[in-house]
Amino acid sequence: MTQRLPSVLLVDDDEDARFLIGSMLRRRGFEVDTVGSAAECLAHLEASPSRVVVTDVQMPEMSGVDLCRQIRERFPQVIAVVVSGAATKTVMADVAAAGAFSFLPKPVKIVDLERMILDAIGAHVAPSAAARSSTAM
Repeated sequence: MTQRLPSVLLVDDDEDARFLIGSMLRRRGFEVDTVGSAAECLAHLEASPSRVVVTDVQMPEMSGVDLCRQIRERFPQVIAVVVSGAATKTVMADVAAAGAFSFLPKPVKIVDLERMILDAIGAHVAPSAAARSSTAM
């Protein structure tokens, strides 16, 4: 039996980037929804939670960093992964402080993004599995 891959919500104001990254993730077996803004992301999560949000940093109205803060506060079960062409030390520190699982620079290699998503899921599943096994003793 094949393991089902997690649902991913891709957030990028660049329509071409959304199409390209979304298509590549779908071909690898992920269930992918795409939105063009942080506000659309938050509305989507209210209506239909995804397991992982992959977001760009530089977007109008609300940055990906601020989006990660909102996700951490409002949807703590959702894992945020950030991709951006703005790969400065300051941006990476802001992303980490905002609660994102990880940061990948653009252009994104799809194998790296896939690995990052699966690592994020594994890191969030492992602690709860460990807690269950320690309470079962």
